[in-house]
Amino acid sequence: SDILERFPDNELSGFARYGLAWCLVERDATAEAVEQLDWFHATEPGRAADAELRSSALELLVWCEGQQGHPQAAQAAWMAFAALKPDPNALLNGARTVADSWKALDKPDEAIQVYGTLSKNAPAVKVPALIEAGWILLDEGQLSQAETRLAAAAAEAPNDDTVIELSFFLAEALFAKTEDGRALPLYASVSAHADHRLAAEALYKEGFARLRNDDPQSALPLFERLVAEYPESP
Repeated sequence: SDILERFPDNELSGFARYGLAWCLVERDATAEAVEQLDWFHATEPGRAADAELRSSALELLVWCEGQQGHPQAAQAAWMAFAALKPDPNALLNGARTVADSWKALDKPDEAIQVYGTLSKNAPAVKVPALIEAGWILLDEGQLSQAETRLAAAAAEAPNDDTVIELSFFLAEALFAKTEDGRALPLYASVSAHADHRLAAEALYKEGFARLRNDDPQSALPLFERLVAEYPESP
């Protein structure tokens, strides 16, 4: 802080601000850390030290604003962070921070928009962004929109564990609403991955849905497969 007071425009001031911000975070003084980190957001990029430092500072600012329960400020910092084209996983983690802040204020639509922006602009993390949005939509009971996000993710990565897991729980939600025609292909997509932890249960539910729809001929081979492939399944 002494460097900042005596030499506010020195080229080392950015490093000092970032270091001070981390010290404040370690002391659980996130509000004071935000005061230091806001400089990187408000200052023109050319004056805010080098790009790597600015990127690190903005990433930390996103987290601090999220901790403070300020989703709008967190999102603004995240957008500035995204403009620097950081590591995609760091960008995804920042999106999660922003989205969680919106959800904490009971504003799921804003959280979904964050993941929508991410899925469009960061191909490397398109699938996890779609899946995160799908979970929110599932929690909100917006099953058709959840299906849309899931279908887009499955088209990119059908064998991804997160795709398989969301497929199962979306099928469960549809099954509970007796939307068996929509649930069946999702159960089938899960049971097709025979080694997955949810495969046996998906196979059982697929067979049960067939029975519920007066189709025992289709249910029988599913139950036979369940007994043959998963003899220890409850």
